[in-house]
Amino acid sequence: MHSDTTRSNPAADRFWDRYITSLSDKGVGEAEARWCVIRAEQYIKAFPDKRLVEHTVEDVTGYLESIGRLGRLTDWQFAQVIDAIQNLLLTAGGCFGSRGGLGLLAGFRSLTAVESPNHSQRGYSTPGGACVRGE
Repeated sequence: MHSDTTRSNPAADRFWDRYITSLSDKGVGEAEARWCVIRAEQYIKAFPDKRLVEHTVEDVTGYLESIGRLGRLTDWQFAQVIDAIQNLLLTAGGCFGSRGGLGLLAGFRSLTAVESPNHSQRGYSTPGGACVRGE
């Protein structure tokens, strides 16, 4: 429920409903889905003046490189960010509906799996990822 000072954006509400439904359809639990939404929102906030359908491979690459350099995320959290962004961009459409964009994200995902093959021991399943499980 929104407060009187908060204005609802019906289009944004529908988008997030689709995003969360897609997570649920892939078997993502509620707690994991909350983190996927948080990661996706962080990505969106990094590009305040750009619509999701306009995002490029360079945008995603630059974002992932910048958060990777910060060194604040464990390998499994970085993989979670990748999965959340992939699901976000699939939900939005745009250039990431193509194999090129999804291949880029799969490439980043492979790097995290090679660097730390034991993500599943930390409560996050590496193969398929929580935010895009079942694809």
